[in-house]
Amino acid sequence: MRKLISLGVLTILLTMLASPTIAGSVEDCKVLKEDGITKALYGQCIAYWSADNGRSQERILANYRKKMRTGDPGDRNDSGDPDMPGLVDASCPCWSIDQMANAISYSPAYECNTSSDPEIAIYGSKSRAVVTFLVDSIGCIYVGPDIMVMSQSLELGDEQACRDGIQALVDEDFYITNEEGEFIEDEMGNFIPIDCT
Repeated sequence: MRKLISLGVLTILLTMLASPTIAGSVEDCKVLKEDGITKALYGQCIAYWSADNGRSQERILANYRKKMRTGDPGDRNDSGDPDMPGLVDASCPCWSIDQMANAISYSPAYECNTSSDPEIAIYGSKSRAVVTFLVDSIGCIYVGPDIMVMSQSLELGDEQACRDGIQALVDEDFYITNEEGEFIEDEMGNFIPIDCT
């Protein structure tokens, strides 16, 4: 418990020093250029990941979902349009889907651990954490640019949902970058993941 509280206080102090920067995640939108997908969705996706605040993103996401074409239940080959690319779904009581989706827009993925307690995903740099997601067997913590949420105890299933959320963030955002912030590719053209063990 003392370890969790100490880590939480440290995270708050580091976050208070942070000044968020907008990076965007428009790369995820490329899948919307495929044939058969409603054309307006690509532009909505670019706008969503380029927006500079949560309110704008909420409005754009609502418009995106209004324009989405649902699949034809009578045609198993027609599943309709995909939901907004890049959104991560996890029902952890300490953070929302939007907070997960927006984490990378505040600062690059910096440090992660998914092999031991606490599991953690930090967006920021060596000198300052901007967004932090943390879970262990005792509870969970989310610290963002303007909010901190801490849960001292988790319901059955919530702990695993939080761990799944951190793993989803790691799978989506945690890749090695060069000095310009661009992802580095291996010889096969795949991005090289950050080692989170």
